[in-house]
Parts: sequence; structure tokens; C-alpha cells
Amino acid sequence: MLTADLVRVKNYKGKITPRWIDPEDPDLLEKAQSLVDVFQSDAATKSDIDDAVESLIAGGTDFLIWRGFAKLLLDRSEFEIASEHDPVEIRRALFEATRGQAVEDDEARLTVLKQVGAQFGISPDEVATSMYADLEERLQLTDFRKITATKLLHRYNLALAQACLYKANSMEVSIRETRSARLRYLFQNLKFFGLMHTVSKDGKTLNIHIDGPTSQFSMSRKYGLGLAKFLPAVVHMKQWSVEADLDWVKGKTHQMALSHEDNLTSHYRVRGQWIPEEQTWFEERFSKKYPDWELEQFADVVDLDRGNVMVPTYRLTSPLGEVAYIEIIGFWRKDYLDRRLEWLAKTDEPLILVVAEKLKTGREKLADMPPEVVFYKSSILPDRIIEAAQNLFG
Repeated sequence: MLTADLVRVKNYKGKITPRWIDPEDPDLLEKAQSLVDVFQSDAATKSDIDDAVESLIAGGTDFLIWRGFAKLLLDRSEFEIASEHDPVEIRRALFEATRGQAVEDDEARLTVLKQVGAQFGISPDEVATSMYADLEERLQLTDFRKITATKLLHRYNLALAQACLYKANSMEVSIRETRSARLRYLFQNLKFFGLMHTVSKDGKTLNIHIDGPTSQFSMSRKYGLGLAKFLPAVVHMKQWSVEADLDWVKGKTHQMALSHEDNLTSHYRVRGQWIPEEQTWFEERFSKKYPDWELEQFADVVDLDRGNVMVPTYRLTSPLGEVAYIEIIGFWRKDYLDRRLEWLAKTDEPLILVVAEKLKTGREKLADMPPEVVFYKSSILPDRIIEAAQNLFG
């Protein structure tokens, strides 16, 4: 994602509009390709790449775009220490060999390098290059996830929108989508990032209200990043719109509107989302301890009341065929949980709320919870879920 210093927007009368680039602009495509070539060079160090990027940017008038491209390419790169021996251990050996004294004479320096090299079974030259191999500028580029110039330009536009959403106080997402695979992918991402949300239905349109991070959050940075990372899943929908309130200037809210008409392109494929470790553990333990019960991942829309809907995490079926839905709640505040409890009181759907204690973001004390609410600290306990289900089934 782009950092705040690389964001290019228009700010007019309280409305933020990202300054998109044209993914088919021949000049931008040429510039993007020149940067991609830098990252695809052999045996490049971080310093080599930084120097090459600076050389390309020098004298340009659109340096923010250049640096944005470079940031996105760096995000696709992996650097490692280019030394078989730990630089810290080598420096420690050199310090001990010189007793902490500076060695300025070339002959004395070579003697020390030979002495330390003999300890590690390497040449004096290798000692000299390895001693600072862990410095950032000397790290070696070991992996680069290839990308075409055209895809880099599309990625830039999406990253620009994501950087703006990082400052969102709230988001309103509307989608017109009937394909269950895409809906399932969308809500899997919504839950994976632990975003606090409510969903309502208006005909064929689903409206998703997403709360944003607030000053109460102890993990606001992580939550804000999840808010931005959710956008690529929305972009996969055919017809969609996003309206966001942004904390753009401290103490003053700005608005930003996005839609499918902006022609943003997602760089992710529609596929199964990675499952959090605590859910994987829960699924494994549940199937072993309660083989007669069926626990299945579930991401279809369930109607509640007055146009409200929910998309549960799991559907649980008892040996007698009784069905209950399980919703796992990530980040939450008391007011958010209270809204979920109102659902429990009004709906006829058998619903179990599973709430992560560690992701509570406020300090308000909770009143007694109904048995359909199950809290967990690090692991979701199957026994607690069965107990809540049996209470629902009577």
C-alpha cells in the first residue's frame, strides 16, 4: 500500500478524490517498465536498487508517481543477508581480535582479517564483506514477484484508494451481486480482517456499514490496515460503490466516493480465504470431539428482520438435524456488540455469537450476557459452542 507521503488526491470542499493515472498512458507504461527492469536485475542489493530508482526519478516532475511505483515494487521484493555467517558473530570476533581498538594500518588490518577468517573457515575478503552484510543497504534481493507494467499501473490506482481508506472513520459499501462465489469471497474477507459491520438488504442490493477505527482502539493501526485491505474484495464485484468518511485533517471529516465506474482492478483472485489459526484449531478439535455434529463454513446471506441480514461464519447441524448459525466477531466495541445482541432478541434464527475477548476496543464493562454469546481468549472451545447450541435447541 502507498504511504501517506505518496498519496495524490484532490481536496475540494471537503471531498477527497484520488488522482488516478491512466493505465494505458504510453509514457507511464514506459516509466513503469524501466522500474520493473531494475527489480528484475540479477544479484542486486538494496543499495543498487535505491541508486537505480533515484537515477530514474532525478529531474522528473511526477516524482510522487515514480516513488509510488517503486514502493509497490519494493512490497513485492524480499531481501536477505548475503552471508553464510552471522555478521554479528563476525563483528564480535573482530572486536575481540583487536581488543576494541581501531586498526588503521593496512598490514595489521589484513592480519586481523586472516585471523578471524581462520576461525570461520573463510577468506579475509569474505570477512570484510560479511561483517556488515546485515546493513539494510547491503541486503541482497532474493525474490521478486513479477508484474507487468500495465498491472503495476492498475495496482497503483487501487493502492491509492486503499491509502485513503486507511484514514476512514466508517464505510458504506453497496453491492448488487447474486453470484454466491463472489459474495462468499467478499464476506470471507470482511470477517478475515475482523471488520465491525452490519448488513441490510434493499431488493437485490446489499448495504454493508463498516465501522472504522477510533481513538479508543489499542489496535487502530491494524484495524485501519484491514479496512484498506478489504477494498480489493469489493472491487471484484460487478456493481459496487463505497462512500467513506475520512479523518483527513485532524478534527475535520472529509468524504470520498468510489464505484465500479472508476475502473479499479483487483490484484487478488476470487478464491478461498486464509483461515485464522484459532478457527483452524477450533474446526479440527470440533470434528474430533463431536463427530456426530456437522460444522461447515458458511457465507450465504441469512435474512433477519426489517431488511437486516447476516452472513454467518459457520452453520452447525445437530445429530437430530437442528440448525444453528455461528458468527465469529473480531474487533468490537460495546455498542457494536449491543447491536448484535439486539439481533439475538428480535430474530427467530438460532444464532450463536463467538466473541474474541482480546479484540475488545473499549473499556466499558459488559452486563450479563445471554448463553448464546460465547467469549474466548485464545482458543474457541467446542464444549462451549455445543452448550450454547443445546440451550438454543432446548
